[in-house]
Amino acid sequence: MIIDLGNRFVISTVIDDEVVTLDQAEEWSLWMLNIRNYKKNSVLGYLRSVERFWIWTLNNPSKNDETFSFYEARYRKALLDGFEILYGHKKENEIIWSLYTSEPLLKKTINKELVSIRSYFEYTEQRNLIEVDDKMDTFYERSRASKSFLGSVGVSPSNSWLQAFGKRKTFLAPFKIEKKRNPKSKAFPFELFRDLLNIAKPREKLIYLLCGACSARIGQALNFTLYDYDIRKKEVWLIDPNSDEKDLYGRPRRQFLKERYGIEMDQHHVHGAGDLQFKYPIPLEYEPLYWIHPESFRDEFFKTLEVLSTAELKWAV
Repeated sequence: MIIDLGNRFVISTVIDDEVVTLDQAEEWSLWMLNIRNYKKNSVLGYLRSVERFWIWTLNNPSKNDETFSFYEARYRKALLDGFEILYGHKKENEIIWSLYTSEPLLKKTINKELVSIRSYFEYTEQRNLIEVDDKMDTFYERSRASKSFLGSVGVSPSNSWLQAFGKRKTFLAPFKIEKKRNPKSKAFPFELFRDLLNIAKPREKLIYLLCGACSARIGQALNFTLYDYDIRKKEVWLIDPNSDEKDLYGRPRRQFLKERYGIEMDQHHVHGAGDLQFKYPIPLEYEPLYWIHPESFRDEFFKTLEVLSTAELKWAV
């Protein structure tokens, strides 16, 4: 069970009628929220992964002379197949049975689960369980260096820096994920985009235009308000609802959402749901969005806004 204490979390369960808490889970959640600056939903994802692993370990002790890497591989196989754990505790002289179910996970998801577990062990200074101290991940370091500014001018990290801060190889290698050979199959056919706009309602059309003609994420489009555009200049901005960035009228977004719509982002979980979160980039800095075919899609966007605004005014009267 993950318990939300407001600005931190704990992971606990009941064993033999006693509440047992995972060691340093609360401190780990504070570290992710305040030091790593992770979003609350991201932290919950890490905690759920570690909670799943913890519950499994409580019911699957290690075998004789089994190293942690083999133990972790056994857990990974359990994630791939799915597992159920039946456990009971006493309550008023009777046994209450509970069933913990973990559905089979995809290999890509399992790799993310192991990253969460690795993060917990790194925080609790038990990195030696999952990493090989004397083996550098040279492929990763070369790739990172080639993409850095210093790498572009021919400067490489020193051996002493790599020994101190370089990424080590892990005992358990992640699953290899085959890339999809035809990524276009998921893309909406551009030749049908105009047909979609023609049959869409005004509000839907605004979302389609933001996503299809500006490459905005769905979470960004859904956080768009009528105070984020300049109809005279035909410019549109997107503002993170969790930030204190100011809109065109100089109002901080978080404060504006509370005063205008009664939405408090820290408490309204629907508006801060993982699938709807506002994510960067687009744009990286506070600047108007760029349009493909601005003379067509941008103009249609603002014409639709005018229609929508006029309809709302008539309704209000």
